Amino acid sequence: MDLDAEVAAILRKHAAEARVSEGEILDGAVRAYDLRALLSRLQAQSDLDDDQAIALAREELKAARMARRAAG
Repeated sequence: MDLDAEVAAILRKHAAEARVSEGEILDGAVRAYDLRALLSRLQAQSDLDDDQAIALAREELKAARMARRAAG
């Protein structure tokens, strides 16, 4: 993946500050973006308001994390 030099510098800085790999920072960013996309899809396909959509997304995220922990 090619990153703009400024974005790459920001990535390196955040990774160093958090003492994690750059890949972990990217993974978190993609997951956050995907969560926002999920919220948008939920809202488009239902009559949920913002608070209800966020609550549903949190429930699903919690369930996914629990399933991942149980498998690992």
